[in-house]
Amino acid sequence: MRVRCISTDVMKLSKEYLQPIGIYPDDPDASSQLGLTVGKIYTVYAIFINKGGVYYIICDDDNTGYDLNNYPKNEAAPLFEVIDGTLSKYWCYEYYTWHYKGEEPGARAVFVPMAWANDDTLYSRIVDCEPKAQEAWWQLKRLMDDEAEGC
Repeated sequence: MRVRCISTDVMKLSKEYLQPIGIYPDDPDASSQLGLTVGKIYTVYAIFINKGGVYYIICDDDNTGYDLNNYPKNEAAPLFEVIDGTLSKYWCYEYYTWHYKGEEPGARAVFVPMAWANDDTLYSRIVDCEPKAQEAWWQLKRLMDDEAEGC
């Protein structure tokens, strides 16, 4: 699946969309924090759907290589248009709910790589730059990049 960035104007997004991507509306530099380029096409590595909205997991302009600290990030779907909606053959679908003490119950539907579905700690280990997790990510990223280029 591939998407094109059509906006970096996060001020047009609801507060619910911004918090999961770590952007806060009262921050004057919010749009510059995204690491996105309007007009650029990005491969989507996963999709998260929850009460706040739809998020694409992509590698932004700051995370394009295959070295440490390069990992996929949540980006709000309204900032993109779908160029190729073909679902990856590496994805599976999951739906889960949770309820933490003192919080509203939550639910999320996801299309994620099978490796992430089989190991619910893998994404956090990738973000934490664990070497084995990052190597697994880079291998999957190469496969998904090749798949998306072929569409």
